[in-house]
Amino acid sequence: MEGIHIAPGLNQLGMEIGRQPRSLKGRVIGPAGEPVPDAEVRLQWPGIASEDLGFWTTPGFDLPASRGTRSDSRGEFVLSPTSEGPWGISAAAAGLRGWRAGVRADGPRIDIRLAPTTTVCATTLSEALLGSAATLTGLGVPLRLESRVDPSGRLEIGGVPPGHYRLSFEAYPVVVPTIVIADRPPEQVQVSVPNVDVPAPLDIRGRVQTNGNPGTPSASVGLFVDEGGLLNLVSQISKADGEGRFVLSVRPHLADRTFRVVAVAGDRAGVSRLFRIGESCEVDLDRPTMALRLRVIDGPSGEPLAGAQIRIISPMVLTQDCTTVADGRMSALTNLLPRDLLGPPRPWRDLSPQQVRLLPGVAEIQIDHPPWHLGHTGVYETGVCEELVVSLGRAPVVEGRVVDRAGRVAVGFRIRTRDGTADTDEDGRFVLICSSAECDHHDLRWAPLPDWGALERLPRLQTGSIANEYVIPDARRWPVELRFPSDCEGQFAQITLKGAPPVLGPIPSPIDAQGLCTPNSLAAGSYCLRLMSRGRIMSETELDLEPEPADGVWRRTIAVPPDKDGDLPGTPR
Repeated sequence: MEGIHIAPGLNQLGMEIGRQPRSLKGRVIGPAGEPVPDAEVRLQWPGIASEDLGFWTTPGFDLPASRGTRSDSRGEFVLSPTSEGPWGISAAAAGLRGWRAGVRADGPRIDIRLAPTTTVCATTLSEALLGSAATLTGLGVPLRLESRVDPSGRLEIGGVPPGHYRLSFEAYPVVVPTIVIADRPPEQVQVSVPNVDVPAPLDIRGRVQTNGNPGTPSASVGLFVDEGGLLNLVSQISKADGEGRFVLSVRPHLADRTFRVVAVAGDRAGVSRLFRIGESCEVDLDRPTMALRLRVIDGPSGEPLAGAQIRIISPMVLTQDCTTVADGRMSALTNLLPRDLLGPPRPWRDLSPQQVRLLPGVAEIQIDHPPWHLGHTGVYETGVCEELVVSLGRAPVVEGRVVDRAGRVAVGFRIRTRDGTADTDEDGRFVLICSSAECDHHDLRWAPLPDWGALERLPRLQTGSIANEYVIPDARRWPVELRFPSDCEGQFAQITLKGAPPVLGPIPSPIDAQGLCTPNSLAAGSYCLRLMSRGRIMSETELDLEPEPADGVWRRTIAVPPDKDGDLPGTPR
């Protein structure tokens, strides 16, 4: 293709050429282990999160819809990743979401268990929040869901899995108490939003022209408060109308400050004189912008990297997020303001990172290429070079094998560091791709799936080696049968490692009409057993599973104590 350089061994999508297609097979199951047909299954970049995940280490994105599929009538699916991985997989069905991390292509079949979600609802009477964008952000759960307050003051954010969240509004910094979504949540969770009385914003009106000629309808304009040669944006970027006129709004507490308006249209830029609210404002597009050209390559080989994620932070940047194409160059051109827009260029090397972001003609560039490369953050100054070439270093890879003291392999155990998680395969092996070069200083911890509770420490990681072998007390797990009073039918039992909160534990298991409950198989140890109903913890008790069961199954009869209201948890109310 003319004008595009295709790296050897890659096609235009960055896929490997000349090898057999890879496959990734699995099954989608519901909270009780039943197959889930017609679930949407999506392939994810490894080690990052999207709205479909919720429990990963760092936020990220889905791959294109072409990399997805749906489960069949037995809940089974097949995906075709472009490399061995490891990858992430997310699945969603009506009111349910689930995920798996650290999955490798052509490996053993996997199960993705879906968990119930809820809808967070809020109502506000504050006029300042009507129509405002709202964001629900996970605390310790890198999940970000967005919605908008409707004209009546109602807000709904659906598809929220268990966890702790913070609700924020774009229009005004309202303080909302932390939102806690427990396991087995109700269909809706009501949130109280405090009322706020916000003064009306002040309008600033002006006009954009080009070399003295009025009318520049495509111009983007922004209002900046004067910071001694820095451009501190205090309004949303707006567009001029067909005659070049614009209206910008500023909060009343800035009424006594002096401002500048910066305008950009294509490859032209301009800045107004200093003015105060109530004074006239005109902007002449009399300066050329500076094009940012950037190429990303692999450090060890020098080969171009396609699919690198780029974020550019600079005043009035027209393109803030983009990716690289097959030749390692950006998929979209970014124009920066000229360095001398406000007069002689101000030196930036002694400024703080926050101040550097406010300089015209200077951009902070953040580059990521997960999972195999380390991220890069640097500062670019226009006019220094025609094209900026950024070399990314390879990410450290930690591989190992987990066995117990008797030499048995630990199958289906979760390995977790501050960099991410990985699951052991049928041979007890795992692979972790680290996000920092200091991964060998991180602690390795383990837990039997699906528990996210307190984890036992293992020895320090050794990067770049496949000979790491870690020994845990016991890799065996046995089935569990719990017998409750028959009037506990319809309630749920959850078992977590002792000291772990419910939100970090597995999905609770239902109690049938005979009072029988069969949660996931467990290893020997001390646990916390919770009886739950409608998201409420009715009672808690210790559950000791020692020693090894004689007939291969742990059987326990649970005497349920009265709850705090004096009734048995199973008593109808």
